Amino acid sequence: NKFIKLVKLIKNKRINRILNRNIDLIKRTRAFLRQKDIAIITLAYIPSYLFEGAMFFFAFYALGVRADPLMLLFIFYFADTIGVISNLPAALGSFDITAITLSEILAGIPGITSLSAIMIFRLFNLVEPAIIGYLSYLVFSKFAFSKIYEQKLVQRRRAKRS
Repeated sequence: NKFIKLVKLIKNKRINRILNRNIDLIKRTRAFLRQKDIAIITLAYIPSYLFEGAMFFFAFYALGVRADPLMLLFIFYFADTIGVISNLPAALGSFDITAITLSEILAGIPGITSLSAIMIFRLFNLVEPAIIGYLSYLVFSKFAFSKIYEQKLVQRRRAKRS
């Protein structure tokens, strides 16, 4: 509301025209950012985030690292936050360097062991969801496009009969 009042106070006609065209878009965008919706999205994301933290811990555990689980989870969540702030796709590089550095400084884990664990984590964190997504696409696309498949089957049967 304050933004809309500010737009009306602007004297420059060109800027005012541009902003007036986008007021409806701004009103619609604000509707998506209700606190209830944000809370629901956050709560829905928590299990996934906890699962990623557990995968990070088990990647180290698989290599024989018996560090404090809470310390490893702190390292993961701090590195993930740095990765989000860096705004790189999948936090590639910034997450890795932060996690390696913190695991060496805070948990005393050698850098090469940390790198190996992070590579295992990345394998499951990046490749596994892509494979599951592709398989889900193959399965669910048949349901979504069942009418198209049925029409093609009918056409093939007619072509075989002729």
